[in-house]
Amino acid sequence: MVLGDMIQELRKDKKLDQKDLAKLLNVTIGTISNYENGEHNPSYESIIILADFFDVSVDYLLGHTTLRSSLLKFNKEICNEYTYGDLVNSILNFQPKELQSLIEYVELLKLRK
Repeated sequence: MVLGDMIQELRKDKKLDQKDLAKLLNVTIGTISNYENGEHNPSYESIIILADFFDVSVDYLLGHTTLRSSLLKFNKEICNEYTYGDLVNSILNFQPKELQSLIEYVELLKLRK
């Protein structure tokens, strides 16, 4: 997905019109339309504002990852000073058998809901 499509999707998810987004970025409605149609790209500063506003990472906006969540959430403590980032880093070091066990456990937890 290209940046313009991503901006439009996020805007619509928040039920905003182009006018609302134009106010946020201090640009015209036409500029937002140009972003969404891929005719122009926002400045770096605007991309950062958009990422913060929509609570996504800049990498997500630019299509470098499918992880929608802001990376700042990885610093959030889960419990006992253990963060989401700590959890992800632990998982990245798992062996295939451990990963399979983790997936099975997560599926079991989802069933308990």
